[in-house]
Amino acid sequence: MEEPSNEVCSVCREPVAGGFTVQGSEASDGRQFTIEIAGTPDRDFNDCDACNTRVHYRCSKHPKTGYCDRCFEKYGLEDYFDPWPWSKVHK
Repeated sequence: MEEPSNEVCSVCREPVAGGFTVQGSEASDGRQFTIEIAGTPDRDFNDCDACNTRVHYRCSKHPKTGYCDRCFEKYGLEDYFDPWPWSKVHK
């Protein structure tokens, strides 16, 4: 059984669940290296892409954007905002 996280949501102050995994891969010729940071299946929070504030999905008005509500409004973002449009080119 996993230990509960001591991290809390900045909005409701309740503990968050899940976390991140880091995976690296190297091409056979050794010239290219990729690092992927992915959320675990049980992750229920975002770390804001702008200010790094931790917020439960349920405590955010725009959880799919990756930004906390304050930064979402501060930077005038839209729900369909894609901060990584070029990443879809390589998939």
